[in-house]
Amino acid sequence: MLAALLFGAALTVSGICAFKDDVVTKADSRKIDDKGRVTYYDRRGNKYINGEKVIDTWFYDKDHNFHAVKKGANTGTIYQDKYQDSLDRCNNASLENKRKAIEWGHLGYEKYIPRLDCYGFAEVSTDKIIACLFNVGNVYRKFYWDGTGNTQFHINDTAKGDYGIPITKEEYEGLYSSFGRLKASCWPSDKEVSHYYMYYDYKSEK
Repeated sequence: MLAALLFGAALTVSGICAFKDDVVTKADSRKIDDKGRVTYYDRRGNKYINGEKVIDTWFYDKDHNFHAVKKGANTGTIYQDKYQDSLDRCNNASLENKRKAIEWGHLGYEKYIPRLDCYGFAEVSTDKIIACLFNVGNVYRKFYWDGTGNTQFHINDTAKGDYGIPITKEEYEGLYSSFGRLKASCWPSDKEVSHYYMYYDYKSEK
């Protein structure tokens, strides 16, 4: 009987100590994150956000991008998504690039493309990615990115059968000087179109 009482007392003391350690650990680790949420750790190293224990997990989105996330153990709420946080920063940078382009009178700006995980050359007036700026003689064309691929090496892919959009010399020069010379290719990627322009009568266009 005495042994049982002593064992029960020991458990009680141990529980009190654990509770005290938990309280101290949570208080010492408590902070406000960059989104204004209260975060802290318990004595076992478990992280809490807004009072809910979170677990580390992951998933792939529809574009096959890997998301490492912290998810609420009870509610399933996504509290932290490193990929999404990075994407938000890149999108905000793109918006700032466009704002500056408009302010400075540029026709293009650098825009982030999640699918390719890189920045492409976007047209201010349409926000479309220009893959190619073409000029031979008096012929000026712009080609939009075909929207395919999954690496930065596809940033200059033009659509099959796309012969480009005729533009003026002034528009070409405006786009070319606004990052176009750095980001856009000078020749369409489709072989049929490329062959067409290799034998095109450029003198026919005045």
